[in-house]
Amino acid sequence: MSFKHAIAWMLLAPACGSQAADLLEAWQAARQHDARFTAASHALAAGSELAAQGDALLRPQIGVDASAKQLRKDYNAGGALASSKAGVGQQYLAALALRQPLYDRVSEATRSQSHRLADQARVRYLLAEQDLVLRTSKAYFDVLIAQESVSLADAQAEAVSVQLAQAQKMYEIGLSPVTDRDDAQARYDAIQAAGIAARNDLDIKAAAFRRLTGLSAQRLAPVAPHAMERAAEID
Repeated sequence: MSFKHAIAWMLLAPACGSQAADLLEAWQAARQHDARFTAASHALAAGSELAAQGDALLRPQIGVDASAKQLRKDYNAGGALASSKAGVGQQYLAALALRQPLYDRVSEATRSQSHRLADQARVRYLLAEQDLVLRTSKAYFDVLIAQESVSLADAQAEAVSVQLAQAQKMYEIGLSPVTDRDDAQARYDAIQAAGIAARNDLDIKAAAFRRLTGLSAQRLAPVAPHAMERAAEID
């Protein structure tokens, strides 16, 4: 299934009410639960932060300097015989400096490197997002198919059990040979074995879906009528 068709399934597949989880809800849950996608999300955030730090290297640098000091000055108002006086006060100084380098080769190289790393993280995130869509779609439909296989095996077992009962009764009253009864018994045993295999496969597929999304696979929305035809029309 391609990424484009998986998106189409997300939009077209839901067929029942809010009680059941549809494919879109499963994908949204997987975004929060899947470790691989979470790692890509963290890498994207780290790359964005790194790019912002690289940009900051080339922005104007503003510096502020402030100081304060106590002043005291003794002076005489007249001659030597005049009494002296003392003056006391405070002095405050403040300076604001704006510095913008015309060209900083090291900062330019650091900024370019940080943006390359951020771009790589963004690409990896987009690939991880597409991969998550495909993995979620596969896990979702694997469960639905396994559920249908179990239902089919149960229906076949019910039908074959009726045939086996009829063959047994016909044999008991002498209207059919023992081979007919044995054939019916063999078919019934084969259907029972197929049912066990189908249930085991469903357990495996449900566990895989739960590991990916954290959701129970017991109540999944079935495919909407004609969704397959509508999704196939999207090229």
